[in-house]
Order: sequence, then C-alpha cells, then structure tokens
Amino acid sequence: MLQNGVIVVRFKTEVGKQEVLHGGIYHFNNKSFIVKEWTPELEFTKEELSTVPIWIKFLGLDFKYWSMKGLSKIGSLISRPLMVDRNTKKRSGLNFARILVNVELGAQLPEVVHFKNERGQLIEQTVQYDWKLTLCKYCKKYGHSKEVCRLKKKVPRDGQVKQGK
Repeated sequence: MLQNGVIVVRFKTEVGKQEVLHGGIYHFNNKSFIVKEWTPELEFTKEELSTVPIWIKFLGLDFKYWSMKGLSKIGSLISRPLMVDRNTKKRSGLNFARILVNVELGAQLPEVVHFKNERGQLIEQTVQYDWKLTLCKYCKKYGHSKEVCRLKKKVPRDGQVKQGK
C-alpha cells in the first residue's frame, strides 16, 4: 500500500486480472473503491470523482415493494439506483431492503423519503446509509473531517494565523 491510499496488486494470470477489472463495483468495509489497470503512464493520485456508489437500507419496508421495479422507484427518490444486494433479491430473512445508488458528491442524503402506494396513500419510509462520504468543511475535500484536516490552520490566542502540521 502506498502512502496516498493506493494499493497495487499483482495477478498471476491475465484471466484473474480481467475478472477483477470487469467485476463491477467493489466495496471494502462498506466503502466503495476504484479498480484500475496499471500502465506506465498511470499517476498514483486520488482521482476527482463526481459520484460515488453508496449502499442504503429501507428499514421495515413492506415486502410488496421488494421487486427491482419497486426498489428502483423508491431508490430514485435519493439518487440513481444501480442494483439490489443478494439477500434483498432473494428476500431472505431481512427486516430491511438494501440497494446500491450512485450519489452525486455534495448531495443531501435524506433520512426519510415519501412515496404514494398503489391506493394513493402517502408512505413515509426510513432510510439508513451503510456509509456516508465525509466532506471537510475547511478544505472542501472529501474523505476526512475538519477535525483531522492536514491543511487546517490553527488560530492562536493572539489572533495570528499559523499553518497547522
């Protein structure tokens, strides 16, 4: 692992490498990560992203809405739906439905969404996020909070601004 969060992996076979490169969206510890093929021109820097896939849960959602069509409609109230997880698709023993949505950076993520059911009644649905992207209020970059920002300036009691370490 390099200091900037980049992990370099060597594959024994070309087939294994291609399976990983084309395997879809990957998550570690409920956080998305990017998989790219190495080339000599590749720079080891964090890319500027405009969207990020995030898993969301609809707690206590009635089973009649657990179809891909139903979950896509409800998920689109938050962002663009990508897929449902395996357990939700199989409807196996969960008290929530889980769907992956592609969220714009900086988007407000609601704790509750509202939709009308087949009888025209307004339904209030609780939303829980497996992970939310953190925005530093100081440097305006994603991935850390203001409290741990390396660029944060400290203001001493005398009012002079000093660069933080």
